[in-house]
Amino acid sequence: MQRLLPALSTYLGHSDLEGTKVYLTMTPELLQQASLRFARYAGGDQHV
Repeated sequence: MQRLLPALSTYLGHSDLEGTKVYLTMTPELLQQASLRFARYAGGDQHV
């Protein structure tokens, strides 16, 4: 993710990375959802 942050920042028209990082906040709820989706994907169920 960090490697792609400059490209995302440019795409969004931000003048610096700090303006883009505001959109990348992970909450416990989002982390849980991401974990579940990855587990389904890794288990072979790609229909999330």
